[in-house]
Amino acid sequence: MANAAIYSEIVEDLRAKIDQGLYHSGDRLLSRQKICDIYGVSNMTAFRVHSELQARGLAKTIPGKGIFVAAQKKSPGPDVQTEINKAVMLVHSEVILSDQRRFEWRIFDGLRKHAAEKNYEFRIETVNIPGTSDHFIPIHYRPHPGEGVIIIEIGPIRLSGFFQILLSPSIPSAITDNFIPGSYCAVTDNRQGIIDLLDFLKERGHRKVLLASRFSDHQNQFNENERHEAFITETKNKGLDGNVIDSGNFDDLVEVVRSRNAPDAVMFCRDEPAIKFKKILASMKPAKNIQVTGFDDFAMDVPELENLTTLRVDTTGLGAAALDMLFENKLVSWQAPYVRRVPGKLQVRD
Repeated sequence: MANAAIYSEIVEDLRAKIDQGLYHSGDRLLSRQKICDIYGVSNMTAFRVHSELQARGLAKTIPGKGIFVAAQKKSPGPDVQTEINKAVMLVHSEVILSDQRRFEWRIFDGLRKHAAEKNYEFRIETVNIPGTSDHFIPIHYRPHPGEGVIIIEIGPIRLSGFFQILLSPSIPSAITDNFIPGSYCAVTDNRQGIIDLLDFLKERGHRKVLLASRFSDHQNQFNENERHEAFITETKNKGLDGNVIDSGNFDDLVEVVRSRNAPDAVMFCRDEPAIKFKKILASMKPAKNIQVTGFDDFAMDVPELENLTTLRVDTTGLGAAALDMLFENKLVSWQAPYVRRVPGKLQVRD
């Protein structure tokens, strides 16, 4: 049986078990290793199963803990106000929107400019989320009548404070740069970004490419998974020798680079670890000249980015897409998430 058929059958089997109540909201789902053991498939197939469950809004990954059944939004009743004529962007009190170097500010700038262009009614509200640095308590929030809520991706821990809003069946909501079942999701077109980076490497004559995955403490799990899966698929499509290292340990990466099977290029899912590894390479002075690429281009004020080829995420486009999803879809259907993918732009700098 083809791998695609096996992967689809496993997804449908797990979905049926969720529908039948064998798994409830918040229950831990099978790990990748358990899927491999139970269904007799490869780790890559198990990875695709997890990615598909998340894409369908059936599961969510909590970094360091595992994969769990996601809470499912139900369709709002007829008495629920769903027509949207204005939007509020909720901002955590710890976020400083005046700092133009920050990712949050660039999302806000896209929202603000797009609202002015389209004549959308738009406001900002600062909220305080109680909790500690490693655990935030979900807040209860009620927007004004006819108002949709926009949340900026601010990391998995702080984001948990907004779950009550994002999962509420009576609050139309949108999130940027992440995937939350039951909300509109404005996300980066990760697959196209990986394709653009691989095309660049192939044009440079690089055939042996290594993806360094999970090398950043701040990586958005949804983006990481999509970029990982796109790399596996597209290296095969392009006839490249693609491999993955996901230990998160730079010593392991150095060992691979020093081996006889050293790659021609190393791709990272974020810029931060790519910059760090370029410094390590410079100190090593390896015999082979290894191309390093990043992804995101968020910290555009960092001098080291001047020498890093990366994929720039369109942060202003993400903000604009979140607004459009709320205003263009007057009657919100919560039966399935609505995702709009925003393409980034390749930045060749070395």
